[in-house]
Amino acid sequence: MLDDSFVTMDSSPTALGQIQQKGGPTGFMEGFKSQPGVLMFHAQEGYYDFDWLYLHGSRTDIKQTDLKFRLLSLDDMKGKWTDISFCLDFAKNNMSLWVDGKRKFDINQPPTGLHMPESIFFKYGIYQSFVSKHSGSTPTQIVYYDEIRRGSSVEEVDLNINPNLKVID
Repeated sequence: MLDDSFVTMDSSPTALGQIQQKGGPTGFMEGFKSQPGVLMFHAQEGYYDFDWLYLHGSRTDIKQTDLKFRLLSLDDMKGKWTDISFCLDFAKNNMSLWVDGKRKFDINQPPTGLHMPESIFFKYGIYQSFVSKHSGSTPTQIVYYDEIRRGSSVEEVDLNINPNLKVID
């Protein structure tokens, strides 16, 4: 849930969640060494976006193409809980995403492009890169997280799809 006061800095997108990888490909971003992620959830330009980081090229000089999928307006997320569930199926080369129990999309591509990592992990919070590009003071941003789950299917993690799940709190 976004706090009612939540605002973004368009010069520096706000990442609110991401799948990172260990033992995956490496490269450079704007001249800095990079270990690119798999996907990110961004708040920017008034919307909450799913950003698939399609990785291609050499394993030691990886290139990244960002493919954005608009999920919903940030105003629709302020002051109320929004449930986001996603599935990365490496065996079936598929990514699926649900918002409040409604399927938003399926991407029938390998989640990490052509290069498999040793493992993946989920990070959430508030993260901004290249903040130095922003002029002026940075706004205070407040985001609330609850019911973070990991499972083998959407039925194991989404209360909208499976109301028999136990509340984690």
